[in-house]
Amino acid sequence: MRTDPLRVLARLRWIEEQDARRRLAHRAAQLQEAVAHHAGIAAALDREAASGAPADYGAWLPRARAALERAALQYEAAGTALDAARADLAARRAAAKAVARVQEGRGALEAKRQARAQQAALDAVALRGASKA
Repeated sequence: MRTDPLRVLARLRWIEEQDARRRLAHRAAQLQEAVAHHAGIAAALDREAASGAPADYGAWLPRARAALERAALQYEAAGTALDAARADLAARRAAAKAVARVQEGRGALEAKRQARAQQAALDAVALRGASKA
């Protein structure tokens, strides 16, 4: 039995869309982690500033600011990756919908072909009945 290439393509597009959904979820989780990490460092900076030990705070501050800057860069990178994953999912959805539209069009053409064949069969029966009379 011969496989329908359009069905195979539709299945492939569905698999690609599901994979893009998983990547989007993964990127969203990474963004949440980056936000939490950044917030944790910012909160630690606030706590240390309020603790009232200026000598210790002054020694610790450069490292904390560097860590905060790295966390901000991770946050930005995670946001960019999430945007890219959203765009990829949108493209995969569009591709899947295009295949679905082609399948629907093919189904409509097949239904028209079957209707014409049925009408031709009815016409043939009607002509045979008219020629006998």
